Amino acid sequence: METDPVRAAEADLITLSDTLTRPRPRECLLCFVDRMLQAFGCDQTLRWARRWRDLRLPRATGLEARLGRSGAFCDCEVFLNGWTVREDLLMPD
Repeated sequence: METDPVRAAEADLITLSDTLTRPRPRECLLCFVDRMLQAFGCDQTLRWARRWRDLRLPRATGLEARLGRSGAFCDCEVFLNGWTVREDLLMPD
């Protein structure tokens, strides 16, 4: 049975992207968003905050509104208008 190399490559990319953008064990929202912003930047949405929420606390449907009340309407604004990551709380790589 032959496999389509394009489909195989697409499947590999999907697996890789899921692995690279998955929260680490015990990684908090802020640490995850900070790590994703450093690696992939901001696309002017709450993409990384939503990803963390969907995988960790899918029932926390008010997260975006809560972040918005602090002036965070995209991932980078989480740190520009709301919070900072304390160095002593960062998880080592």
